[in-house]
Amino acid sequence: MESIINAITGFKKEDLVQLVYWRNPKESGAVFGSVLAILLSLSYFSLISVVAYLSLCVLCVTLSIRVYKSVLQAIQKNQDGHPFKDLLEMDLTMSEERVQEVTRNVVAHTNAAVTELRRLFLVEDLVDSLKFGVCLWCLTYIFWDTIMVMHIEILIYRKFPVCVSLRDFIQNWTNIALGNDVFVIEHPVIL
Repeated sequence: MESIINAITGFKKEDLVQLVYWRNPKESGAVFGSVLAILLSLSYFSLISVVAYLSLCVLCVTLSIRVYKSVLQAIQKNQDGHPFKDLLEMDLTMSEERVQEVTRNVVAHTNAAVTELRRLFLVEDLVDSLKFGVCLWCLTYIFWDTIMVMHIEILIYRKFPVCVSLRDFIQNWTNIALGNDVFVIEHPVIL
């Protein structure tokens, strides 16, 4: 699975760990916020409208930056060039070897998944098919599409960094709160 993610996205396991553990808060915050915003949007709107609005937002931002830089160049009489020159010159083509590698990995995992689903749906093993049916039934009643994914994302991003980076701070305030219940209630602290 890790090889598929690495082949498709270019992310390594270390990059994902960096994001989840908030080693670089700016990157982790940007990823967490943007993914959460997209998931919230998908829970209320269709995929097509979310993609259209996101594309429109990106176009508005890039157009604004381009116009701003052009006006700034005209006023200051300098020739800085196109603000997205580096991105325009970036090579986005994929080599045939890379495409074949990704395709091989995707095909292998797809074949394994289809074989397993065929086994489960066609009741090759009664117990496994019943377990699968119970899992499907639970998914229909317990989890709701994007809401489930949002909760998982929030749990992943919330659990790790808070426990690691703010352990002492949280422990001190927890001890104060647990040790001085009456004091905290009688004298609230205004932040």
